[in-house]
Amino acid sequence: MFSRRLTYRSPFDWRRTLAFLDARRIEGIESVGEGRYCRSARWNAGASSHIGWLRVRAVPDQDALELEGSDSLAPVGDPIAAHVRAIFDLDRETTQALRALPAGTPMHGPMRLVGTFDGFELAVRAVVGQQISVKAARTVIARFVSAHGAALADAPAGIERVFPAPATVAALDVAQVASFGINARRAQTILVLARAMAEGSLSLAPGAPVEATVARLLAIPGIGDWTAQYIAMRALCWTDAFPAGDLAVLRALGARTPARAREIARQWQPWRAYAVMNLWSSLGAAG
Repeated sequence: MFSRRLTYRSPFDWRRTLAFLDARRIEGIESVGEGRYCRSARWNAGASSHIGWLRVRAVPDQDALELEGSDSLAPVGDPIAAHVRAIFDLDRETTQALRALPAGTPMHGPMRLVGTFDGFELAVRAVVGQQISVKAARTVIARFVSAHGAALADAPAGIERVFPAPATVAALDVAQVASFGINARRAQTILVLARAMAEGSLSLAPGAPVEATVARLLAIPGIGDWTAQYIAMRALCWTDAFPAGDLAVLRALGARTPARAREIARQWQPWRAYAVMNLWSSLGAAG
């Protein structure tokens, strides 16, 4: 097992971050409990692919998280640690972003951005969850992982498989993807995403060019503004992402339309994603 200590500058609400992840966790690849977030992981390094598990917890009485991982991931421990820093937003002083939010914004916080370890996994979640609840989407994706995810041995309890790689999904047909509880249109969208990522024409990770990536996503049939903005927010860790059509955001802002939500949020640029995180938090972990 390898470990890294990841320091940050306060404030950082780890408890609320765990609640956010727990509300969205997929059975078999993620677990949350006893102050820890644990998940399976795949890391590609050149022609090599490393799979294993990761566990993150807050260090008591220190402004730091402790990252632990399986021996299988130790050879790529440093890039994984840098990636985990990015997806937990550890290099940001959140007070800078929160100062841009009006005092009347309904929220509990401060919440940092919460990214995702696997951009393809997040994109599939977003497509599946377009018109169903978070809970229903978790159920559909768990079935998909159980059927097509690679088995993982010697992992902590609750971590059984790794989310299917884009190349694995790209080899399926529409009926196979749809059979887990989605319609053929969304299944086709997932296949287009899988093929684009498998061939390398689409990257969904921190550091990817935001404008070009959002445009590429919007060009895929079945992906609209909400899905593209949500992926940009959590996979690219874009601080100004704003899914204006998100029902929870509309509810929290008291806005009737996405256009009105964008008007309200204009003054928050370039930190609108922080407002979204805190608005979701104001409505509970699931947003």
